[in-house]
Amino acid sequence: MITETDLAPAKRALSLRAIIERLPDGIVIVDRQGTITFANPAAERLFDRSAEELVGTSFGFPVVVGETTEIDIVQRRGGGVVYAELRVVVSLRDITDRKQAQ
Repeated sequence: MITETDLAPAKRALSLRAIIERLPDGIVIVDRQGTITFANPAAERLFDRSAEELVGTSFGFPVVVGETTEIDIVQRRGGGVVYAELRVVVSLRDITDRKQAQ
């Protein structure tokens, strides 16, 4: 039987995703190789491309921790330009269990 405690992590993840998807700022997650692995709806609007189009492509902008960088995003349809500020956000995940299992 699944309990409320069992469902709590999934509910938190869904709640966080709902918040990220409603943010007015574009959020992209980029892996170590510079490839986009996630884009929220605001990022879709900035890049004028769907998340499906963005995921798997190169981010294409320098990512500098601790700095705010101004970037020019040339939109795909119509060739308009969006001027944006790029900031890096750090995310931490507890991987203790995984490390101890190794």
